[in-house]
Amino acid sequence: MPEKTRIHIPTGNLDNEIRALPVPQFRVPQELKWSRRTALPNATPAGVDLSAERSRQLNDFVAAHTSAPEYHVALLKREDVDSHSLSLAGSGTLIQVEQHVAILSASHVFAEKGLEGDRFGGAVYAMFSNRQSRDNRGRSMPTDALFLSGGFGPLPNREPSVEGLPDLAVFVLNDPAMVEKYKPRAFPFDEPHCCVDADDLLQGTWLITGARGELSGPGRVYNEVDRAGFVDRVYERKGMSFLSTFVDPVGESRKHRRNWGGTSGGGCWNQRSTAVGFDKLRHHAPLEREDLGMLRLAGVPFFHSAEAPQGRPDSLNRFEGELICHHLTPQVVQGIRAGVLAQADDAYRHFAAGAAAPTLD
Repeated sequence: MPEKTRIHIPTGNLDNEIRALPVPQFRVPQELKWSRRTALPNATPAGVDLSAERSRQLNDFVAAHTSAPEYHVALLKREDVDSHSLSLAGSGTLIQVEQHVAILSASHVFAEKGLEGDRFGGAVYAMFSNRQSRDNRGRSMPTDALFLSGGFGPLPNREPSVEGLPDLAVFVLNDPAMVEKYKPRAFPFDEPHCCVDADDLLQGTWLITGARGELSGPGRVYNEVDRAGFVDRVYERKGMSFLSTFVDPVGESRKHRRNWGGTSGGGCWNQRSTAVGFDKLRHHAPLEREDLGMLRLAGVPFFHSAEAPQGRPDSLNRFEGELICHHLTPQVVQGIRAGVLAQADDAYRHFAAGAAAPTLD
């Protein structure tokens, strides 16, 4: 295999993983490339002024009807070989690249949970949440265990190197039956469905999908779609772009001040409305699910900083933390797609050679 398409696979050494070497708080203004506060006065597209109550209703509606959670995968780990108890490892998004299906996540989620060689060592599972059986608190039980094989795609902009970055990984499903089964549920991973830039960041509703570690436990996984509200800032470091949203507002209730553990590797989504839906907003008419238009996977959460954002916050509220996501720029999308395509043949050959699928028994 040519060197430029080789897949780097971690072997359990965490020296270059984000949790072993947390990214320092981004410097301002050197690495701040965009902020909502400065972009709003210069925005050219005509918007719709919504009251606080109408804005809350819109966000609640989008969160309830968006298809983003349908692509979410919870990553679970068996505590030991003899244990039947599964604990939350992190989150991921099922994606489709041409005829292949893969899970996109943060590399530290996989590396910390026992990845060896080109597959898991029988103790880590990727499972869908069954949205249809979800109760009103968002809890979901696992439905299928997926046998994974894969590694990192040859992501661009890796030189000069940055400790712990990029914190992204893709793993290819190599069981043909599983590929056919889940292909209809996989998000079409390409530039039109991913990339959002410049003042496009002001459009639509922003959502985070992930498995909430604080409420997950043996026998259950608490998956949720969290209203990010909007992107507050875009940082750029060593050629890589990062989306930021402020979290943990001072003085708010516990539900707004939480540990984001388990969300790593999930999705940062941008949900647009149709022209009809936008017109309904303008005229204060009720929305229907058909009024939701373009959905984009714009980022992958990987780091929760418990430090207050540096510089002036882009809102009247004060915040004690910041959730940072890898921005799925065109270059990163191309790199991930190349990684899936380069890895796929080896993944299928590995399955054909008789590698056993893990079971929950």
